[in-house]
Amino acid sequence: MLNSLGKRAVLITRIVRASVLFRRWTFPDRIIASGYVRVVNRGTIRIGREVDFRGGSIASEFFVHPGAELVFGDGCTFNYGTSIDCVSRVTFGKRVMLAKMVRIRDSDGTTIAPVTIGDDVWIAHGAFIEPGVTIGEGAVVSAGSVVTQDVPPRMMAIGNPARNVPLAVRPKHELERAPGLSKQETETLRTKG
Repeated sequence: MLNSLGKRAVLITRIVRASVLFRRWTFPDRIIASGYVRVVNRGTIRIGREVDFRGGSIASEFFVHPGAELVFGDGCTFNYGTSIDCVSRVTFGKRVMLAKMVRIRDSDGTTIAPVTIGDDVWIAHGAFIEPGVTIGEGAVVSAGSVVTQDVPPRMMAIGNPARNVPLAVRPKHELERAPGLSKQETETLRTKG
């Protein structure tokens, strides 16, 4: 178990590693790279505050071609094995989370179209995001999905090819009930127990 000084040393090491990986670009404070990250930048990379590139057994790869722009919003987290191939423009909003082995590209060899990912989006393990896709704020892309069309805000993309389904968000009053019981029956059970 690391003591407080040891934890700070590890954090400083990760921050210094990130500054070396992204040395040709200006970025604000606290970018962390704790694992293998391969960056090939021939275009522009813009990185927001507190972006975290997580480590693991497989390196993450970020390829930015000449004239292309890759933009990371504040508070994004990228797990290991992530691959982003940017020929035109790929934009991440704030607090986007990518699980391991996610693939994003804005060109498939015949089509070049920008990819835009809104704020508070979660993209699960092994998902593929194809050219021209816009993922709305608060959306979720399920594991292994291949997203070829836009995902509206607060929707879930699921399957191959992905289809959009509503996120099952239950109103607060429903969460206060036991499954299958009315609010009064639930309250009766609580007072007896």
